Amino acid sequence: KRFDVVDADFRDMMKEAPSLPNAVEACNLTGRLERIEAMLASLEKCEKALADYLETKRAAYPRFYFVAAADLLDILSKGSNPQLILKHLPKCFDNIKTLEFEKDQRSEPTRQAIGMYSGEGEFVKWTKTFTCEGAVEVWLDALTHHTHDELKSLLMDAVAAFEEKPRDAFIFDWCAQLSSVVCRMVYTEDVVFAFDQLEEGNDKALTEY
Repeated sequence: KRFDVVDADFRDMMKEAPSLPNAVEACNLTGRLERIEAMLASLEKCEKALADYLETKRAAYPRFYFVAAADLLDILSKGSNPQLILKHLPKCFDNIKTLEFEKDQRSEPTRQAIGMYSGEGEFVKWTKTFTCEGAVEVWLDALTHHTHDELKSLLMDAVAAFEEKPRDAFIFDWCAQLSSVVCRMVYTEDVVFAFDQLEEGNDKALTEY
């Protein structure tokens, strides 16, 4: 409301501008300076109120601290429509470019997300769907935890599947992040085992590894 009052007052003042083409005369009208200063004071109050509002949202979802104020306002104003938020995901998540959603009977995306795409276009399908609804800061926070839980679950499956195929085939069955983690885990286990064998007297343990 305060901003609307200032906006209306400024527009009303600008209506007088065509009748006074001389800038000096226009700026020195009686009460003009006081009127502009009053607008500025009101705008500063608006800015303070807006900053306080954004701070409450950032406190609710700390990743908003890394989002510019203009982008955050756009996110908050469109938070009820997940499709309009997707372009902002890379600002809140490390290398999550967008989400994949289930489609309804008209082939329109629903609120049920079923997976995520990386910046390189790699798709990771989730084991459980995620519903993007409610206050945007709430469902984005829940989405953060959901992606963590999904990657943990997929990591366990990847570890169990490692022995089923040769490594050069295994890495194409899983997303790059999980393939890299599992290969490093196995490498570490093998090296630790080799050192244990070395301590037990097998001088060829590292060579045999």
